[in-house]
Amino acid sequence: MRFLGFKIQGGASSEANVFATLLGNRGEAFDAKVVYHHWGDGDGFGRFRSLANADVQTIDVGLRPASEAASRWAKLLRVVKYRLSFPEVLAIAKKYRPDVVYSSQQLWDSALAGSVARSLGVPQIVHLHFNIGPWLSTGFSQTPRALKATRTVLGLADPLATIRSCAHVVTVSDFLRDQVMEFGVSPERVSTVHNAMRIQSIEPGARQKIRRELSIPEDAIMIANAGNLLESKGQLETVQAFAQLRQKFKQIRLIIAGDGPARAQLEALIVEHRLQQMVQLVGHRNDIPDFLSASDIFVHPSRRDPFPLAVLEGLAAGLPVVAWADGGVTEQVVHERTGLLVPTGNVEALGSALATLIANPELRQRMGEQARESVATQLSPAQAVGQFVDVLQRVTERARADEAGGRSRSSRRNRRSPAVP
Repeated sequence: MRFLGFKIQGGASSEANVFATLLGNRGEAFDAKVVYHHWGDGDGFGRFRSLANADVQTIDVGLRPASEAASRWAKLLRVVKYRLSFPEVLAIAKKYRPDVVYSSQQLWDSALAGSVARSLGVPQIVHLHFNIGPWLSTGFSQTPRALKATRTVLGLADPLATIRSCAHVVTVSDFLRDQVMEFGVSPERVSTVHNAMRIQSIEPGARQKIRRELSIPEDAIMIANAGNLLESKGQLETVQAFAQLRQKFKQIRLIIAGDGPARAQLEALIVEHRLQQMVQLVGHRNDIPDFLSASDIFVHPSRRDPFPLAVLEGLAAGLPVVAWADGGVTEQVVHERTGLLVPTGNVEALGSALATLIANPELRQRMGEQARESVATQLSPAQAVGQFVDVLQRVTERARADEAGGRSRSSRRNRRSPAVP
């Protein structure tokens, strides 16, 4: 089987990490080639190529991050260059002759992949990582109307329409699968492949090193959170819940790794509750496994999160996870076995769950061991690849059957047609 994947938007994104993990653990299951939009996106490309273990062909389709300053005309020219790159990409695809074409749901990825799939007459698979909604059509753009108009003028497929029309949708959780079926896609065209995580080895002394860096006493209980700082990710509620605990527990610390729009709100909230000596915002970190090795509890009360990699990282690090009983997290965390799930939005219950774990070291250890085991046995890359390969086989077999059926019908029509004198 020849698999052609597209990685266009997002740089070092969660989608890229999941994609590379699937490819890097496929063994001999299928041959893979990736068309990767690369213009110098930091170390994202290097990480992807090293993880994927596949033939990765780079091409600059003109797109740049929304954060990069540019005039309106410069941005428009970049999108036009993207559209003009389609023939070059199609030539690459024709030379490779794939049996199936794959991309994430991202606008630029799915539009280009869909154009190639239609031109070659091969099935397209879309890997859905986000909730179904109008934001998929605009790529989370800050100027959605302008982007919609540009997409229409350039003839780019709407990702929502692609989800309805593609051969198969892979979702990262059953929570998302249910959304796709409610959106009108038949159950046989939607499959869940949970995100996977490899248990990583930790350097000896990493716990002590991180704690020294962050000035955390060895006997303190460190509660960790890692991810984008967004209102939906629950860091604000986490600080509020933590504030309930400081009178009862003196030797506790809350360390939040990551950056994002909610940082200013978090800083103000920390000052409001006078938690400057107990709560740290440490920004983006590239050493999350080591960072988590210094922790005792992982907290991630996100809302409607499809299947957060951050929770997987916490479980894989052997930490009990405290979260809302919400979204795909309920497929990751088993309540009272690998963590504690509480009603969404109930800050008091969130604080109580944290207090339970702070006060019970044996419970923390037992849940942490079961958390790590759950990742190793149920959410490993090998399991995800097996499920993904099954999807590929079903999709390509159905495409071959449809093609054979089409030839058979055409042959029967030709035999019934009267000879032309």
